[in-house]
Amino acid sequence: TGDGCAAALRAGASLKHMEFVQGTLVPKDFTAPGINSFIGVGAKLINALGQRFMGVYAGERMEKAPRQLLADAVYNEIKEGRGPVFLYFRNLDHERLDIVLRGFRNEKPTYFNYFEDRKIDLKSSLMEIEVSEPYTRGMMTGGIDVAHDFTLTLPGLYGVGDVTAYSSFYPSL
Repeated sequence: TGDGCAAALRAGASLKHMEFVQGTLVPKDFTAPGINSFIGVGAKLINALGQRFMGVYAGERMEKAPRQLLADAVYNEIKEGRGPVFLYFRNLDHERLDIVLRGFRNEKPTYFNYFEDRKIDLKSSLMEIEVSEPYTRGMMTGGIDVAHDFTLTLPGLYGVGDVTAYSSFYPSL
């Protein structure tokens, strides 16, 4: 609801990149979120080498890592030349796929056009994915401007989590 950012702003902290929400994964050339629905029922992320790479970034959590960590990992794989990155859902049974597709029918019906246009068969295809716009603009997400030690512009005030602007941690972007 923005309460954390609003409270920090009223206290005198600086905010940045408020026009961006947290980065996420999206299908290649299709900016609609929804990839995490597949991941939630067991889909895997693989790079161009066919490697399941999330263990490097998230340990045993693998794809069950927080959304921002998934986006960071995909961005890194692409940036380091192991892209493109794909969503692997061939392991999902009919029941799990149906859970996702039911949600898409109600909330994201344009996904079905995307699948058809790209000839993506959810039983046999891979879907190329990329990171959402905040990454392409060099910003991770908007929020309270924090330093690497989580301090804010106000002495004694700290900020962590979704309320902070993650771009502080990526000065090279």
